[in-house]
Amino acid sequence: MFLRRARPFLILLAWLATCILVIVYIKTAYQSSRFFQFVCLVEFVIAFAAGISSHRWRFVLVGFAILSFPRIPSILGQAALHNVLFPLFLGLAFGRLLIGFRFLAARSNDEPTPSYSGYFTLFVILLLLSASASSVLQYSEFEISFANRILAPGMTTHYAMFLSTTLALNLLAPLLWIAAERAVAASHDRSSPVRDVTEVATAANPNEVARYVAMGVTLGVIAYAAVALLQGSIASLSAGIADRGIEMGRRPGLFSDSGSSGAILCSLIMMAAIFIFPKRRVASFSLFLLMFCITMPFQGRVIWLGLAGVCMVLPFCYNQLHLSPRPLMVAVLFCATLLIVVLCFGKYSILDTDLVFQAMQRIDPVRPTLLDWGLEIFWKSPWVGHGLNSFIPQLMESEVIHPEIFPENSPGLIPGILNDVGILGFLVLAVLLGRYLRLLAQTMSTSAFADIQLRAFVFLPLSLAPTFLIGYHVLHPEIAAFVLLPLLVVPPGR
Repeated sequence: MFLRRARPFLILLAWLATCILVIVYIKTAYQSSRFFQFVCLVEFVIAFAAGISSHRWRFVLVGFAILSFPRIPSILGQAALHNVLFPLFLGLAFGRLLIGFRFLAARSNDEPTPSYSGYFTLFVILLLLSASASSVLQYSEFEISFANRILAPGMTTHYAMFLSTTLALNLLAPLLWIAAERAVAASHDRSSPVRDVTEVATAANPNEVARYVAMGVTLGVIAYAAVALLQGSIASLSAGIADRGIEMGRRPGLFSDSGSSGAILCSLIMMAAIFIFPKRRVASFSLFLLMFCITMPFQGRVIWLGLAGVCMVLPFCYNQLHLSPRPLMVAVLFCATLLIVVLCFGKYSILDTDLVFQAMQRIDPVRPTLLDWGLEIFWKSPWVGHGLNSFIPQLMESEVIHPEIFPENSPGLIPGILNDVGILGFLVLAVLLGRYLRLLAQTMSTSAFADIQLRAFVFLPLSLAPTFLIGYHVLHPEIAAFVLLPLLVVPPGR
């Protein structure tokens, strides 16, 4: 009851925190140019326009943009800029909040068709104030500054703050948009204005959300295939890739890097195949296998974990009105996943002789060492952790770092969470995950969630579980977004 009454204040606090994070991000961001900020502004305006004017097609934009927007600034600017999505979600959230205010105004003033002019004026005023504040911060003698000191060779406090704010915005911005969508749906249900007023604004039902997001994902997969085929001959399409995937023969397309594409591509192909053939299981599975065989040569070994995750959730998607498949099947798939982890990522991997993965031989043997160092760093602050995305700064600051080892991100989701938020934060997240899974079990056993496209949409984050065993993939904005998107359709608990 207390949380329900305090929900508006929590949302307001989240928006305030987001504004502070955006300011800190701009002030400390590594390689943040004027061009990058301009592209982010354009992305925000496009999303805002979709949020206030589009009905269900904004979900198509979300599904497509998550797979396409992270590296667009880098490709347009031909520089290693940032791979972010928070301008997209903040623009959508702001637009949906204005739609919610419109519903409330229509209910309070009994005006079935209130004008948009007041909201556009408010948006222009806020935009001008933001631009003025940015100019003051950039050029005024009262400029706010953040102390920048050296933590370790190659690591400054500004870069450490940039790493933390990037992960925070990647997680917080989608949550703000999801909260805005649910708030608009609730205000629409309470106000119930005239049909032609809300035809453009109402939130779609869960089946429509899943269908339109899957449509956007299908377009995004097609765009990925086109860009991946051209990356071998057009070097400019590889600008901004966050790892050395191109050197290893990989084609990440428009994803942040080859790690994110390999981790989530199988799940997205599954969604696209089910969207194309929603009523024909054999045809959708055959299309999935065909697309997997086409894209697999351009990915790293992590794609096999993605395939194991898809095999784990497909029985849930096809088993209508029954949540759990046979326990034996789950046990076999889980053991197969562990076997793949050992074969592909073990210290004595039998696949290391493959020519495609020779460039990875210098990295994979480091994974057990990273786990050892991560455990040592964890014990320095076991209860509350070291802060978001602080694994690399802690490694570089630690005395156990050897010069021949290149610092990397956390070698898994659980070590990353323990390093970032400690035992207390891990317990809180475990409770929230348990609540979500319990709520998911209750809703998926009803006829309302019998649609296979909706099931594929909801189970997409669970299909990423095997890939989280070997990487902290929520650092990538596209993966963080898809992990949170099912909150759009799962009804809130009591």
